Amino acid sequence: MFHRFRKWFLRSVLLLLLVAGVLLGYGLSQLPGGGKPLYWFEAIQTLQALRSVTQQGGADQLRSVMPREITYQNASGEQRLADLYRSPHKADAPLLILMPGASPGGRRDARLQMLANALAFAGFTVLFPEFPNLKKLRISAADAEILADALIFASQGSEKEALRPGKVGLLAISYGVGPAVLALRQASVQDKVGFWVGIGGYHDLPALLTYLAGGWATEAEKTDDVLPAEYGRWVFVLANIHHLQNSLDQSLLRRMALNRLQSGLGQAHTADDVSAWYDHLTAEGRAILDLLHEQDPKRIPERIQALPEGILAEMAALDLSNKDLSALTMPALLVHGQRDPLIPPMQSQSLAAALPEGQAQLYLLAHFSHIKEAAIDPLDMLKMLDATAQLLAYRDEIRVGGIDP
Repeated sequence: MFHRFRKWFLRSVLLLLLVAGVLLGYGLSQLPGGGKPLYWFEAIQTLQALRSVTQQGGADQLRSVMPREITYQNASGEQRLADLYRSPHKADAPLLILMPGASPGGRRDARLQMLANALAFAGFTVLFPEFPNLKKLRISAADAEILADALIFASQGSEKEALRPGKVGLLAISYGVGPAVLALRQASVQDKVGFWVGIGGYHDLPALLTYLAGGWATEAEKTDDVLPAEYGRWVFVLANIHHLQNSLDQSLLRRMALNRLQSGLGQAHTADDVSAWYDHLTAEGRAILDLLHEQDPKRIPERIQALPEGILAEMAALDLSNKDLSALTMPALLVHGQRDPLIPPMQSQSLAAALPEGQAQLYLLAHFSHIKEAAIDPLDMLKMLDATAQLLAYRDEIRVGGIDP
């Protein structure tokens, strides 16, 4: 026991010394949050817990916060499911709603469960709703309604679940950022959320699809050493084949996609030749493959417009670039990796610019990856420390009465 404490203490001291050294050369004024010194030590502990999410050795230490499945009703009387993680340290811990990206495991995804555990250790009571579409790797604007129901339920409190009423926080990941922003635009939700966090999210869906198809929305965005991930292309297929009218199209495209993915984790296969199936598809199915294999970036907008009507309608509903975000006056923390091969960092930059002036703090991390763990350099570590400290500050502000715009 003493040996483990000494090892943890030495790591913490070394990290503090590293942070202090970087601060001397970089300066607090260069950080989006301006630095939150009172929260730094707690932020270090939180980052160590979050780091263990991707490290087998530390994962078991966070499993002590076991979720409890709860049910609640929305205004229409529909039953909703969620997992509730209670903070082991703070009896009055404020609520944080967790909105994942597309994940086959949903609430049972081990990585998301570990994230919820780490947030509970950081002093939040975490509510993780069930999102059936995301479990099927589908991104739908309908998920915004499920999230809005969770935000309203959490803010009203519950005697049954011993949840106090008050403003809540929201943390959305990847493609979950889209439905999260749609939920935050709803008038019934806006005064109930004290802050929100978006990690690796999107803003302009046509530009993102242009990127995934192998091009870039503009020449200024082009990066030679970061190529679009094949994973994202085939997740797009799986997310949209239910819009196709022909069942054979759905079956063949699902087979192609699953042959390109290893349990949805992004490992490409080469056993199946996509071109061999092309002639068996109808015009709707071919339109999807024509987009994914278009080599000329200038033709990608044309390929997008040729997609089936159902896909175009869902894209229009999920796209944030065509919507007024001026009502999102609650503070926002946006975090994105500059080398993200699935959703490029320009998406978070565009989202930050679309939010009301001064409401978004954007953290761009040079070596942060969307898909797999990457090395963290000292400057990235400092930015993550500042972002985490800001998150903890927001936690305490909503616990004592809320954050006013």
